[in-house]
Amino acid sequence: MPKIIDHEAYREKLLHQYFEMFAHQGYLDVTMRQIAEELGVSTGTLYHYFPSKKSLLEQLFHMASRRDSSAVLDDIQADDPIEKRLQVFVDYVRDNEKYFQDIVLLSVDYYRFSESQEFFAVMTEADKYYQYLCGRIAVGA
Repeated sequence: MPKIIDHEAYREKLLHQYFEMFAHQGYLDVTMRQIAEELGVSTGTLYHYFPSKKSLLEQLFHMASRRDSSAVLDDIQADDPIEKRLQVFVDYVRDNEKYFQDIVLLSVDYYRFSESQEFFAVMTEADKYYQYLCGRIAVGA
């Protein structure tokens, strides 16, 4: 019987592993073949989920912004005072300081690699989750 794979969960797993790799090695100097080797998958599998290195990084930014927003929103209630909602956000950022530093470094690497318009389009799309989060903090979850 064929193995049933949750493709979205597997993609997320690869993205998490990829993030750790790029946080240590950077984006520009790593090839798709090296990424596949590091993740323990074939290059065919990697290309099945991510058609390019650029696509991989773009999906990483989207996953990170969704995850960050969800993590904070899970810990606040609509009737919490604004001070508490802000504190939850600040605590999340402080508790994940290294992660956010790595995201910024990857963003800089991506910017150096891409066209300005392309970079801003990707970041604007990923930023929608953070904008939504800020709105929910401001007016209540």
